[in-house]
Order: sequence, then C-alpha cells, then structure tokens
Amino acid sequence: MKTRNFHYILPSMIGVILFYLLPLIWTVFSSFNTKEIGFSNYQNVFTNDAFRLAMKNSFKFIIVCVPLLLFSSLMFSLMIFKRTDKISLFLKSISLLPFAVPVSTIVVVWKSIFNESGFLNIFLFYFGIESIDWLNSEYSFFVLVFTYIWKNMGYTAIIWLAGLNAIPEAQHEAAKIDGASPLQAFLFVSLPNLKQISVLLVILSTLNSFKVFREIYLIGGDYPDQSIYMLQHLLNNWFRDLNISNIAVVGTLMGVFLSIIILLLFKFMNGDE
Repeated sequence: MKTRNFHYILPSMIGVILFYLLPLIWTVFSSFNTKEIGFSNYQNVFTNDAFRLAMKNSFKFIIVCVPLLLFSSLMFSLMIFKRTDKISLFLKSISLLPFAVPVSTIVVVWKSIFNESGFLNIFLFYFGIESIDWLNSEYSFFVLVFTYIWKNMGYTAIIWLAGLNAIPEAQHEAAKIDGASPLQAFLFVSLPNLKQISVLLVILSTLNSFKVFREIYLIGGDYPDQSIYMLQHLLNNWFRDLNISNIAVVGTLMGVFLSIIILLLFKFMNGDE
C-alpha cells in the first residue's frame, strides 16, 4: 500500500525537484564565483548604488504597506462583519473587483487620474493647489502605496472575515457576561484567535508586495522615479544585460530574507505552545 501511494506522488516530486529544487541550488551556486568559490559577486552587488537604492525602496515599501494593509483591511472586515444591509453586501461583492481588472486597464485609469493634467490635479486646481507630477516625482511612492492597498484590500479582508467567522460565538458571549466592553472583547478574544490568520496574511502581503512591478513598469518604464525604483527593476535591467551572477546574488538574498521572515513568524505563531 505504501509503495502504491508513493507512485501517486512520484510525478509531483519529480516536478518539484526539476523546476524548484535544482534551479534553487543552481541559483545559490551561481551567486558565488564559479571559477573560484568566493564572495566577490556579493561584494560587487553590495557596492552597487542601484542595488542600494532598490533595496532601500523595497524595504521601505514593505514596512509601510504591509502594516497599513493589514490594519485597514481588518477595520474594513470588522465594519462589514455580520452585517446584512445593502451597503455591506455591496462592499462584499466588489471587494475582489481589483483582481478582475486587467493591469493595463489599471495603468490607463491611474494615468488619467494622477497625470499632470489628470483628474486629481484638475480637482486640486479648484482649491488653489498647483499641479503635481504624481507619477514622476517623490509623490510616486504614495501612488504606489495606494495601488498596492487598493489591489489587495478586498482579498485580505475576506481572509480576515474567514478568521472572524471561525471564532466560537461562546467566547464572545462569555466576555459579555464578564462585563467586557466591545473593545476589550476584540483585544482579548478576537485578536488572540486571529493569531494564525495574521501570520498567514503577513506572509502573503509581503509576497504580494513584490507583485506590483507590472504597474510600476507600465507607468514608469525601466527607470522610473528614484522613489519607486525597486529590486524588480534592478533584476529586470540586469536580466536584459544577462548579468546572471548579480541576479543570482539578489535572488539568493531575497530567498534568505523571506525564509528568515517566515521562520520568525511561525515561531511567533507557535510561541504559546
């Protein structure tokens, strides 16, 4: 029986080895000097000004966007939780709309809104505010943050709602009997039960923060404003130049960084066990 079960998973194991494990090993090996194993490739990358700028912007984007997305989506989910009025049903129905909109359409809409002659500057003009180049200045970072939150808000809120619905109602009733206020019930009943969901959402939100490259690239091209020049731009430009060793270094560093984050989050999730 065990041998028969192994035959079922063998194709998947072969696929994982060929398309995930072997490329990972090759990437790590390529990040070092192939002629003489050493850290000169890492030294070249860390002394590269473009890498420093891209790494700083990417970390800044993650630090700003992930907490802001988790907090705003949690507040949104609490607002519509267990409500059945028409407004709440409408908000639930359109929460995943950003995932159905093509990226090219989003870029066209964003340009019509945030361009120098776009709708936002026309609106600000009536209040005596001079036009702002939202897409080619330091304000581009805030446009990118808005894009990320708008795109991931509904998806994240639905996961929060799933976690809220999984909390036993008896725990909230017991808190009410003990005289807990709604805020205390949320802090001491809801949040502890959302611990695992929050860890999952931090991981997903961090990974999704690397998926806004298409929007930035279609708006700003290979070299957008310095405030939104991300690691993805750097990797794209190096790939165009076939700079494989530097790409392998950055890929290895990103893998190590994400692995450390995930391990710390799982340790936090299992801290009480």
